[in-house]
Amino acid sequence: MIPPRIRLEGGLILMARCHDRDVYYIPDGKRKAGKTDTLALMREIGEKLNVVLLPETAQFISEFTAPADQKPADVLVRLRCYSGQHQGQLAPAAEIADMAWVQYVD
Repeated sequence: MIPPRIRLEGGLILMARCHDRDVYYIPDGKRKAGKTDTLALMREIGEKLNVVLLPETAQFISEFTAPADQKPADVLVRLRCYSGQHQGQLAPAAEIADMAWVQYVD
């Protein structure tokens, strides 16, 4: 399972784009064996967006299954989505090239 973090602000959701991709996605990462979703969120959000996730604010939103980007059509990923608060200024880091706020309905 991959726990993405959904951040809604004024009806907008934070999306990220990797250096080698044209597609924006909800910031995510793979949960390591024996770790919780919250620990994975803290690690991935810290590495990719340069902020500290406040673990006590992490709230499960929903689980989604979707086609995997740049994979054969029959390859699906399962996403466990969360919202939460953070400390610090959001900034692209690691493989993230940039970020965009998009309408949640998009």
